[in-house]
Amino acid sequence: MKGERVAQLELLLHSHPEGLRRAEIARRLGVHRSTISRYVDQLKEYIDIYEENNLIKIRSKLEDESYAPKISENLVNLAEQIDLQLQQKKESSKFNAVLEVLIDSWVSGRIVRVVQSLKGFDPIETELAPYFIGFREEDSGGRKPISVTGRLRHTTEIVTIDISTITNATILNETYTIPDNLKPFKFPAEQGRYDSIDMIPLSLRMKERSALNAFRTVVHGPPVFEKGEDGSTICNMDVENSIELYLRIIQCGDSVEILAPESFKRRFTKMLTKILKVYE
Repeated sequence: MKGERVAQLELLLHSHPEGLRRAEIARRLGVHRSTISRYVDQLKEYIDIYEENNLIKIRSKLEDESYAPKISENLVNLAEQIDLQLQQKKESSKFNAVLEVLIDSWVSGRIVRVVQSLKGFDPIETELAPYFIGFREEDSGGRKPISVTGRLRHTTEIVTIDISTITNATILNETYTIPDNLKPFKFPAEQGRYDSIDMIPLSLRMKERSALNAFRTVVHGPPVFEKGEDGSTICNMDVENSIELYLRIIQCGDSVEILAPESFKRRFTKMLTKILKVYE
């Protein structure tokens, strides 16, 4: 099993196919240059890397048709999805720049500040410690948004953000470490929820089922529908307890009503009251 630094070196080299000098690798990983040779030797046990003109690179298949890199399945899939999304996005350069900052933040172990622009809302600024960069499998088999999952700064809350919604990312001069006992992140298609994300049993009264589309960007389990006594549609599902959930409910307007849990309903009402006071 590869160590954390070796895995970071692998992702770093994949994100810079042109190669990197040892001093630059040491700077990005936050280690002394003398240790880079050891990491390189360890990584050679898994993939074909070489040094040319003082640049360490990963050998591509075009250079060696017999090369069969032993890369983790997630890394391979991530690279494929990055290529796919970059081809489809009109603002691919911005997406690529944000992704590179997030990767640099992860490999250097530093907090990153991101700004999200969600349709219909003012930009949202968030500071987090990236734990994982990957993509979420959708049931439709189509769109697979690349996301970053990490801990919110000054809290223990874990959030997942679709990278395509991030318009700006800045690395801060504050370090963090990934807990040794951190559980693997499970995506909804695999088991319906993330082990590391706080989930709540949400119950909503819905005027129309199409309102459920607003929750596509929120981690949730399979929705279960039932009829209320007044004939309305009740939707029950486990949902991540995050600011993203608040935003999606607000986006629905009066199309949905929170029925349970009562504690979440009180927090939501309290937040709305605070927002209204700003405009009084």
